[in-house]
Amino acid sequence: MDHGHQLLIKYIQSQENVKDKTIIEIGSVREDLEGQNSTKCFTDICKLLKMNLVSVDMDEKCSENARKVFKDNNFDRGQVYTQLGENYVRNLAYFDFIYLDGYDYDHGKHSEVRKERYVEELGSSINNDDCWKSHLEMVGFLNEIALDHSIICFDDIISNDIGKGV
Repeated sequence: MDHGHQLLIKYIQSQENVKDKTIIEIGSVREDLEGQNSTKCFTDICKLLKMNLVSVDMDEKCSENARKVFKDNNFDRGQVYTQLGENYVRNLAYFDFIYLDGYDYDHGKHSEVRKERYVEELGSSINNDDCWKSHLEMVGFLNEIALDHSIICFDDIISNDIGKGV
């Protein structure tokens, strides 16, 4: 099973005329785990296809990680913002491709560091109710501004019973 970012990348590769279009990533790289570094994967495809990448995260440490990915890969078409995804999308007029992987769902296997960052940044632990509310709020707004070509991609849609799509 592919991660959500791989599905979006496959879709983008199947499209024509993506030069200068933008991928917006809500949820920058936290831990560089095999196959899970969406920021690096999006950087690679954007560099190859001359696209732009915007990476947004509530955590300054994750924003620093994204900046490092851009720098290490000589990628000059990237921008990084440190803010809640819900706040960022409210200021958009339109979007091409957006990848929603901001608020984690509680699968019981998060690192202690990640759990601590949620408490520090949001004042609460990782929990499914806030995860679902965050994504629903973003999609509600994005649906209002979507163009005919706009694509919204979620990460962590495991099944009808597990993940962000429950």
